[in-house]
Amino acid sequence: MKAEELRIGNIVEFSTPNLPLNIHEMSHVVTVHDILNFTIGKILLTPIPLTEEWLLKSRCEKKSDNIFTIDRFELRWKKAYKYWYVLDAITYNYFTKIEFVHEWQNFYFVLQGTELEMK
Repeated sequence: MKAEELRIGNIVEFSTPNLPLNIHEMSHVVTVHDILNFTIGKILLTPIPLTEEWLLKSRCEKKSDNIFTIDRFELRWKKAYKYWYVLDAITYNYFTKIEFVHEWQNFYFVLQGTELEMK
């Protein structure tokens, strides 16, 4: 994951390794806004895989085991590649592939012009 892929509001996982022994290592799912003021130790950001659970949190409707829809988008799980194909829900034109939650958030924002709401 590259820093330029992230926007305020993106959901990522972070950990703080190599902290002094009296501070426990932390691992949390946070938004990028939450960590901007966090200055203790080195922060490692890790992308979160986009799963069925995250799609449901983002208001997607489950159509079948590997197909979800929201607004004008249809997401189809490609098991062999381990990512989601994003298609136009009406024409089935291919938009892109998505692997991580922050990519889904950014894609939705760019094409819809609004933030992807998470439950």
